[in-house]
Amino acid sequence: MLFSTFFFVSSLFLSANATFQLYDAQGKTDACSFALADKIVCDHRISRFFEGGWQGAIRSKIIMEMICTETCELSLQYWHQQVDETCSGKKEWGGQMWNGFNQTCDTDAKTEEYCNDIIGDFPQTPKGEELPKKYLCEPCYARRLFMVDLSKTGPDKDKFADQRERVRKECPELITGPHLFPYREALRANHSEASSGAASATESADQTTASSTITTSSETTSSDSDTSSEPNAAGKLERGP
Repeated sequence: MLFSTFFFVSSLFLSANATFQLYDAQGKTDACSFALADKIVCDHRISRFFEGGWQGAIRSKIIMEMICTETCELSLQYWHQQVDETCSGKKEWGGQMWNGFNQTCDTDAKTEEYCNDIIGDFPQTPKGEELPKKYLCEPCYARRLFMVDLSKTGPDKDKFADQRERVRKECPELITGPHLFPYREALRANHSEASSGAASATESADQTTASSTITTSSETTSSDSDTSSEPNAAGKLERGP
């Protein structure tokens, strides 16, 4: 079943608070259904991540601060891992949500500005011309190219694939460095109090253990990648095919 189909046929429970469900397991007895129906301690707007692909900017600082919290990160990661472990052959389902969070909440290490805002301010490249190296090798953009699932980018798939190759040649250090996701450090510093919320809602003991390996999270859906055998970048960031 396609992930988008799953989204439409399943019951979507949204609420105004920070806890919601994406699936109704009523009448189901299998472990996968229970994993999918587990509550997610995040703002309900992250349901937009269901469709995958390139996650554009959310032009609201208030909403971004509601989404990009440590509580949401840990809860969503736990949900993703449970779905990944119990829904055989359906790893994409949890992976799309987790990938969308990573894309949306990534920040610049120096300015702490959200990467989507930085990328959104790039000047438009004239049709038929390559993206200038200045922008291609912007850390936020280079990371994004290797985070996004290319199979979900429609007609831009070939363009992004070509840009990945350029990054490997022109600024490979951006995808092999030790600090691939600087926004995670900002989450820890700015939302330290939020972790207690995740503990009461989504088994924090397991989540805390999982968070110790969080810097390799972008590998979780790389098994479907057409470049998964490539050294360095593939081992660090590759998500898409």
